[in-house]
Amino acid sequence: MTDKENKLSDEQYNGKCDIFDSIKYIDKYGGELYIGKEKREELDNNGKNKYNEMEEKSREARDVFKVFAEKIIDNSKEEYTCNVSNWCTATNPSKICDYLWAEFKKKEWSNYPNSISIFIEKTDKYGCVLSVKLEIDDKKVDNPYVYKKQSDLLLLHLPYSSNEYVIREVKKEKKAKVEYKSTNTKYIGNDREEALKIYKSIDIAKVQIVKRIIKSLNKDEKKVVEETKQAFNALLPAYESIINELDNDSTETILTAETTNGEKNMEDEKIALNTILYGPPGTGKTYQSLIYAVGICEGKAKTQIEDDIKECEKKEKYKKIIDEYREKYKDRINYITFHQAYGYEEFIEGIKPKINKNDERFGENNNRDAENKIEYHYKNGVFKEFCNKAKKDDKNNYVFIIDEINRGNISKIFGELITLIEETKRNGAEEAMEVELPYSNERFSVPNNVYIIGTMNTADRSIAQLDTALRRRFSFVEMIPNSDVLKDIIVKEGEKGKYILEKNEGGADKENISIKNILDGINKRIEVLFDREHTIGHAFFTSLLDGDQINQSKLMNIFKDKIIPLLQEYFYDDYEKIALVLGENIKKANEHNAIIYEEKYEEDIFDSDRKSELLEENHVYKISDKALDKFETYKKMAIGAKMNKLTEDWDA
Repeated sequence: MTDKENKLSDEQYNGKCDIFDSIKYIDKYGGELYIGKEKREELDNNGKNKYNEMEEKSREARDVFKVFAEKIIDNSKEEYTCNVSNWCTATNPSKICDYLWAEFKKKEWSNYPNSISIFIEKTDKYGCVLSVKLEIDDKKVDNPYVYKKQSDLLLLHLPYSSNEYVIREVKKEKKAKVEYKSTNTKYIGNDREEALKIYKSIDIAKVQIVKRIIKSLNKDEKKVVEETKQAFNALLPAYESIINELDNDSTETILTAETTNGEKNMEDEKIALNTILYGPPGTGKTYQSLIYAVGICEGKAKTQIEDDIKECEKKEKYKKIIDEYREKYKDRINYITFHQAYGYEEFIEGIKPKINKNDERFGENNNRDAENKIEYHYKNGVFKEFCNKAKKDDKNNYVFIIDEINRGNISKIFGELITLIEETKRNGAEEAMEVELPYSNERFSVPNNVYIIGTMNTADRSIAQLDTALRRRFSFVEMIPNSDVLKDIIVKEGEKGKYILEKNEGGADKENISIKNILDGINKRIEVLFDREHTIGHAFFTSLLDGDQINQSKLMNIFKDKIIPLLQEYFYDDYEKIALVLGENIKKANEHNAIIYEEKYEEDIFDSDRKSELLEENHVYKISDKALDKFETYKKMAIGAKMNKLTEDWDA
């Protein structure tokens, strides 16, 4: 849903629902002791009046909140169920709840514990707030796999960098039946890496994505409804992905997901048949796809391949893998790149023309029409041909690599095969399927020894925008910039303030900086000014080191020819933001600024009454080659620079 669709007309808004009164009610009464009607008879009149008034206000606050919640799905009420919480606890003694929630589920998914929920709640960090969450109802969970599936998707495969993560520890209680209960809150914040670290340290964890709508009462209520609608629709793709993943998993997978006595789950060791490596440009997606492919051909487990990736930081290890690919596995690994013109005919099968040059009827002096020389034949596409080869050798694994998978039109390329590539629909699986192909009329299925590895550049398209049919059939492995591989390349100050590059296994010291520092600094600023999906990968800088030799002049060229042009594309030539990313304040002239601006024209070149208007923005931005040769220029880029100070200076 677009922002325009999220906006409400006065008629749609239909008056106030006093949501602020509900927030004030929770703030005032939440957590207070409550005495029910049957026990009030023992109280004096003041006591009776107090709890009668409390009950009246509680019911009113809940009713108002329900009206507010229904406004959020006003245009799609037929699609969702809406369940609103009670206003008092069922404990003894009873208390007024310090929250109200409205749980939304698509009607066909009402049996799942997952939902998008709107909350008014008291928090230690913000006080009483209104927020929208991706939630799991603990009371409806019968297997910890449900927590793991949602948590993995939110933290590993569906990054929402502008949102807040909440991680709560879940305890398993053995009563008449096993029950799960969320207990301690372990993390609240938008640092995904920190959230992931904490999540991995907990046996069972519930991860939520939260969008805070109100942290204060200084907002227009109509605006609050609009922002809540926007938050709801922003979380909808993640909700749908989670349910699709759970729906796609067999009962057997779910039942075997829980392990006991600390035993390792062997399912986690397997490489998925369909995997997409995704991340910003320069993070080694194509590089690692070949490591995955060779590992799969060798029958390695997931952790073994991950170990190979770490070892490939040493060039001799990667060279060994390349040699194995060329000498042993070339016939079992195929590599293609999707693009906008790629279609079903190239991928699966199609009709192709062929000129019959050997037909004597078509000699040089023959005057027949040229079209009579052309014959049309069915031709197998590259993927169908690869699958047919794999079927004849079902004892070995085959790997099909699709580079830039998101750049192709998925429905146009895969056609009916988008169903057949699912693990449960592969040839030999219990739910195996085959289809009749439209051109050849052959029956076709995808063998279960064919692994598909795709790569995806998130600077081109976010995973949240990816074709849902593709997203639910692939596992996603995020590739983030690995600046640690650059920590031994040191930048020092040389003669006349120029930079010098050295290799130092001890890393940077107080006086010098490393390329790691520079890359971290740039990426931190990009995350603030844009998002984490447009950060810059470490591969842009790995060419600085050739064995033990340092390429001295290449750093300047990398920034001039690759990094700055990429930033120009990211920020649509907004040089003020580009300068901020490079740690510079463009308003303060400095010989160490890589981005400079100067007067564009002299006033006397125009003879016009509109001269002042034409020259209103009379400057042009340029890249300074001189600055890119200086040590101080790179020092400002490093993570040690005071980024807050830079931003404050600019705002001033």
